[in-house]
Amino acid sequence: MENKIHKFEEAGLGKAPFRVVGGGQIPKDRDNNPRGVGSCHYCGACIRQVFVIESADGKQFKVGSTCVEKTGDKGMIDVVKRKVNEIKRQQRYDREAKKRAEAKIEIDQILADEKIVEKLNNEPHPNDYYASQGKTFLDYIQWNLQNAGHRGYMWAHKTLKKYKGD
Repeated sequence: MENKIHKFEEAGLGKAPFRVVGGGQIPKDRDNNPRGVGSCHYCGACIRQVFVIESADGKQFKVGSTCVEKTGDKGMIDVVKRKVNEIKRQQRYDREAKKRAEAKIEIDQILADEKIVEKLNNEPHPNDYYASQGKTFLDYIQWNLQNAGHRGYMWAHKTLKKYKGD
């Protein structure tokens, strides 16, 4: 059976085993835009998501997520993938929060218009059961604004904008 040497060890970055000890952040410039942070110690490419790796002999170096995947080291790959997914999820949450904040301003203005509120109150709830209970389309819109996720919230915003245009 052939002994495999870890790719990072072959590159002279330390002795195996290796572990991820930090990183994953994407540094930002002054305008809060992502920027590259130099080069990967393994391949020399410009990297944006920097992961700090430590060898068994205590050497630390920085690599990008792609180079971790190239190693075939399942443990490190799993850690890096989880961290990359966390970063992407947080970026998505930040984008959604910004859109919701912008939409809320317009929603408040639209719902301050008594004519629009009256129109919405005169339309039945889209669900027959709730319509039979006396609920209106305004109740449905307000439920979405208070309880739905991002998609439902943005649907309510888009729908209210249509009523504003009437």
